[in-house]
Amino acid sequence: MRLNKMAVRTRTRRETRRATAIRILVSSLAAFLIFVPAYTAIAAPLPQGQAATTQELLAVTGEVKQELHLTAADWNGLPRTKITAKGEHDPQPRVYEGVLVRDLLAKAGVPSGMETHGHGMMLGVVATAAADNYHVLFSLGEIDSGFGNAQILVADRVDGQPFDATHGPLRLIVAGDKFGARWVRMLTSLTVVAVAAGN
Repeated sequence: MRLNKMAVRTRTRRETRRATAIRILVSSLAAFLIFVPAYTAIAAPLPQGQAATTQELLAVTGEVKQELHLTAADWNGLPRTKITAKGEHDPQPRVYEGVLVRDLLAKAGVPSGMETHGHGMMLGVVATAAADNYHVLFSLGEIDSGFGNAQILVADRVDGQPFDATHGPLRLIVAGDKFGARWVRMLTSLTVVAVAAGN
């Protein structure tokens, strides 16, 4: 009889410990599920308030007639374009909104169309991300609507929402690229460079 009572007590303790462990696991899982949406919702919208008129958002420099040092207020006054593109890791195409690189270059006085003959065909555009100093290079002919007519967008929104903090506030979108190596995250500058001809 005494052995039976001891067995019951032991079984009760085990069941209590198991129930406690399950409650802890459920509580931890619930906290995780609450935390993940809060984390992924962190966005990198364009600067607001006073920063919108003082903080540089994007620079266009180099072989240009007029350097651009655009604030968020400047950016909001530029002509906007929407393109649909599928990133390397996207399950389906997404809608990106922003300003075409060719429109930014035109505003900076970079040659286009027939003006690109000669010296203009030896110009390239280097896109740079400040966070990791990542660079990619495009030829001017690739961008120009009279030649390659590539749809290259400096985007600030995807599917109607600002980019998250790991991609924005600006991201370079290269529609048509099969791989995402030239989709520069956290873009901060476009630099027009003269490419030296080989011997």
